[in-house]
This record gives sequence, C-alpha cells and structure tokens, in this order.
Amino acid sequence: LLGACMATIRVGVSVGKLQVLPRNLTGLTVLDVGGFGGSYALFCLERGAAACVVIDNGQYDLYDPDPEYEQVRQRRHHLQEIGEKAGIVYHQCDLMHWSKPFDVVLCFDVLYHLPRWEEGLDRLRLLTRRTLCLSTFFVPGASGWKIYGEDEERPLQGLSPPTHRTVFAKPTVPALFASLGRVGFTEYQAVAIVDDNLALRVS
Repeated sequence: LLGACMATIRVGVSVGKLQVLPRNLTGLTVLDVGGFGGSYALFCLERGAAACVVIDNGQYDLYDPDPEYEQVRQRRHHLQEIGEKAGIVYHQCDLMHWSKPFDVVLCFDVLYHLPRWEEGLDRLRLLTRRTLCLSTFFVPGASGWKIYGEDEERPLQGLSPPTHRTVFAKPTVPALFASLGRVGFTEYQAVAIVDDNLALRVS
C-alpha cells in the first residue's frame, strides 16, 4: 500500500506512537482524531484495518499565513491525497462534534490543545469500542493538571478556557490515569515515553 510513498509518510511519524498501534487490526474500524494528513491511519490500513476515518478541525488552515505553517498545510494536503487513494475518509470536524464510535481510536497530541479536556476524555470514551491509542505531553514529578502559556505555568482550576494556540494542558501521569478512570477506561498501558511525551494504550 505505502510503496513509493513510504518516505513521505514516515516524515514526522513518531516511533513511539507506531508502537502504540495494535499490531493486528484485521477487520477493525479506526478513527484518527486530529489525524492531520492521516499518516497513522495509513499504517493502520497496513495492519489490516477494515476502514479508517480521519477527523481534523483544520486549525493549520486558520493560522495567519507564514512560511512555517504554509509548509505544514502543503504537507497535510499531500498526505491527504495519498490517504484518499488508499481509501481513507477525511472529515473536517472537531472531536466534540463527532458521534460515531469506532473499534480503535487514535488521539495523538490532541488532548493538551483542548480547553475543556475532561469533556474531551469523556467524548473519547464514548467513541472507543475497544482501544484508545493516546499520546500527550505530561509533567514529570508534579501534581494535578497544568496550563502552560507562552511564558508561564499556571494552575488549570479557575482559569477561563484558553484561546491562544500555544496554551495547552499538561497532566502528571497519575492525574492522567485518574482522569481516564473517571470517564470509564479501566486499563492503561504506557508504551513509550520520549522526553515529556507519553504514548499509551487504553481500554
């Protein structure tokens, strides 16, 4: 399937996130939340997925034009062309507006962009029939959830929802597991840690 496109698809792909993907997805449906151009969905097809859908809110198309984001947009569109030829279905849609559940849900580096992360976790639980493959930044050695602005760290509680794209939430690992448990997930397997990014498999 990947063939001559392999080099293009692998650019920017995290080995840790690939390790989180189940090795055998034969016959299963996969939803890639915030999937950008669909790189990981393509790997899911390679592992036997029956169908893959990518949803992304298209935030890179909303940013002010500059050389950095123009390259990002071009890469996304190129990957989407490859994915569509492979049978991946794309929707420009926010996580909170998607309602159809899938066997396996991918949510890589999306959680910390959500101003209401608890609602995001709850939605992910509703969408996941079997397995959630999740990655997010975390805060080693601290407690509770944090919001990071451009220059400072502040407690999440009591703040208005952040609006700037560089503001995001970071949990400690115990806080993340506790939050996953509160929304109904019962098993957590940390698969890879790269710097302050944690990739895990949840069910």
